[in-house]
Amino acid sequence: MSGHQRRLIREHNERAWSVWTAEALRRSKKPPPLRRLQARMPREPRKRQSWQDMKAVAKLLTQAFGGQVIAKQDVS
Repeated sequence: MSGHQRRLIREHNERAWSVWTAEALRRSKKPPPLRRLQARMPREPRKRQSWQDMKAVAKLLTQAFGGQVIAKQDVS
């Protein structure tokens, strides 16, 4: 759902930019600030990824690309 929302906001901002530019070229007075016409992207809080999560993703990617996951061995 958040990807769909970001796409809608991006499309709205593109249309706002087009209208703003056309109006700015047509008028001789100062146009309204573009920021006032654009929608703002909602900020999603970012969660730090733990090393365990990173390791799990690395294993999945290794397997997805046909690699072999090797268990850690003692080096003595």
